[in-house]
Amino acid sequence: MRQPLAQAWLASLAEIAAGVSLVLGLFTPLGAAGVVGVMVVAWAINHRGNGFFIFRPGEGWEYVITLGLCGVLLGAIGPGA
Repeated sequence: MRQPLAQAWLASLAEIAAGVSLVLGLFTPLGAAGVVGVMVVAWAINHRGNGFFIFRPGEGWEYVITLGLCGVLLGAIGPGA
């Protein structure tokens, strides 16, 4: 990554904003897209080569993919009534 400090801050802000959006039920598709985007980048940059299970050295990608899929489902289904 070219500017790791700036990108780490932006990823952290995206995670916080997406989480708050989902918890409050506001702009759910946008919050879900934020979750999916952050998890795809986390998988591609950090977790992809470490194997499946999260407890392996370097942390595997099972949890990251699970969160990404939950984001896809929340974005598709919506916040509910």
